Amino acid sequence: FNGLLTPTPGFRYTIVKGFLGHGPEVFRRAVEGLKAWAVYPDWMTLYPNPAPLEPGVCVVFTTGFAPFWTVSAVRVAEVEVSEHLFAFTIRTLPQHALTGAERFGVFCDEAGNVWYKLTALSKPQHPLAKLGSPAVRLVQRRFARDSVATLQRFIRTGSDRIHA
Repeated sequence: FNGLLTPTPGFRYTIVKGFLGHGPEVFRRAVEGLKAWAVYPDWMTLYPNPAPLEPGVCVVFTTGFAPFWTVSAVRVAEVEVSEHLFAFTIRTLPQHALTGAERFGVFCDEAGNVWYKLTALSKPQHPLAKLGSPAVRLVQRRFARDSVATLQRFIRTGSDRIHA
């Protein structure tokens, strides 16, 4: 990760891991899912759509319900590729309610099992995010849970609402 996601005082550090399946075809589909941004649940919308997954690319995600909408701007910091690993790290931009980074990765273990791992480091940046910190944490937990499910669905069906 090049030190982008080291536990840091004052930041919330989260790791979520989900089983995706077994074998090279599952790994290939999981990589396709990451490249398609299929780690973002259907309650989030990506702009631009589609967005290339390469360092320096900036994207915006919107989410919410009227009259409460959030806009989250991030930049791809790095993409890591090896025979048994594909991962990308994003960092928040000043327009984001939080400050921090997230790493989304899929990897194949020695037994051929394919795993998804989400690692996040964040703290509230916007005054409303600071005030609503407990609610922000609930949304972060929901995002982590839904992220695993969204990637699992992509692997099974090749579909995700963000890019459908």
